Amino acid sequence: MLLASCATGPAVSAYAPEDEDRAALLALVDDAFDAIAAGSGADWQAILTEQGSFSWIAGAPGERSIGHLSYEEHLARQQEPTQTYLERIWDPVILVDGDIAMIWAPYDFHINGKFSHAGVDAMTFLRSDEGWQLAGIVWSVEREQRADAPTLESATAEASVEPGPVTEVFLVLAREGRPAELRLRELDAPRYPLSSREEVAQTIAERGSTSVRLRHGESVPQEEINELVAFLKSLGVQSISFVLAPPPPSTPAPRG
Repeated sequence: MLLASCATGPAVSAYAPEDEDRAALLALVDDAFDAIAAGSGADWQAILTEQGSFSWIAGAPGERSIGHLSYEEHLARQQEPTQTYLERIWDPVILVDGDIAMIWAPYDFHINGKFSHAGVDAMTFLRSDEGWQLAGIVWSVEREQRADAPTLESATAEASVEPGPVTEVFLVLAREGRPAELRLRELDAPRYPLSSREEVAQTIAERGSTSVRLRHGESVPQEEINELVAFLKSLGVQSISFVLAPPPPSTPAPRG
């Protein structure tokens, strides 16, 4: 029974996260997607609570099916993938109250650069003395791409081409109404210093990299992402993976 007092309860805005919590929670989502791509049980264990579950629902009305895995069952299934996996979320709704949090967001999933399925992710989090951890995920499975999905551009490297190391770049919208800033990850350091396109081109050439992981903030306009993709392809980049991510760690102050 829905109590009448619920109608006068606090607005959703009362549960809006602080910037620090928002960044930490989205970073966990990013880590989970990296664990999917790597098939890494160790990566999953680093972000999961000791107990939890994964549940999903798929199928049209009259043909619905529900699946469920405990964390233990999920971890036992992890192995190095034979295909490339990419999951994205966008327009996340993040709610925090004390030491519990939730992220509700549409997602899509791609295998070897091709659309596989989409739906909604509903993720719950708990904060221990060590920080936030993922407590459970529920998702829906739809076989048609969602109408609100951002454009995904990718190119698949030919098997005969040595891909070299993956170069990570980050598009950060430091201030509303201004162009996104470009940051390039330093090797062996979790930093993304402010960079220019010339520096990115030089780094890609020096590394012999034909693969780029493009991380971008949720507010970065799609046209800016498309322009950077065109620039990367002009450098000979053949494989681009896209990750929706919070601001990078150890980021210098934005330009004035």
